[in-house]
Amino acid sequence: MADKLSPSMPGLAALLRRRPLLTSAFIIAAVLTAVFLAKAIFFYTYWTDHRQQAVARWMTPDYIARAWKLDIEDIEERLDLDDRELTRRPIARIARQRGDNPLEYIETIEELITEEYGERPS
Repeated sequence: MADKLSPSMPGLAALLRRRPLLTSAFIIAAVLTAVFLAKAIFFYTYWTDHRQQAVARWMTPDYIARAWKLDIEDIEERLDLDDRELTRRPIARIARQRGDNPLEYIETIEELITEEYGERPS
């Protein structure tokens, strides 16, 4: 009975022998689709969970802007960041490079969040 099914329903091995490039391309496309779908699900769940997170010294201005849905230009203006590269560094490092207290930067960003949302981050 298994012999009767094999000519009409070729398995993956038979298909791979008959059309190796087409089958390989399909498998690669399916794997890539699964990878990108998993990545999209991960980022969706990650960013929906991190919105109400309190501002901390390790956060970068870019991260805060994305997590709180703020314009990075507003943060740059408040912190007087003229170099776009600085927005990719943690608040603690920016403050240390300028000789400032990182808590002042955090407080400034929290004031911006309060103005935007009417609540301080907890």
